[in-house]
Amino acid sequence: MSKTGSRPTPQEILKKNRAHAQDEPTRAADFTDDGLDVVQAFADEHVDEQVIITSKRIRKRMDADHVLVEDIGRALSASLEGLTPAWFLADIEVSRWRGTRQAATKWQIEPADSEVDR
Repeated sequence: MSKTGSRPTPQEILKKNRAHAQDEPTRAADFTDDGLDVVQAFADEHVDEQVIITSKRIRKRMDADHVLVEDIGRALSASLEGLTPAWFLADIEVSRWRGTRQAATKWQIEPADSEVDR
């Protein structure tokens, strides 16, 4: 119980948020249909060869202001975790190119190698 009664203290809020931030698979599982649709459309239209890009840049390129950048990132993370539907990025490989707390995650997106079974 916090010292301020029923309201959490700032330390309790930070502790809770830090714990959630470390819970990558749970956040990835929260992907949305809008996020999936924007990423799939981006892949269909712009991925003929390797592309290194941020979620924010995908949103801008697809003129998808109605979709949160976080939803695009969650869709890509969910793809890495194998949590997305089979149709999502079926012929596309996704990996994290860079991901640190100081810089936005960049995604490496490229057509799947024809010799690799997915």
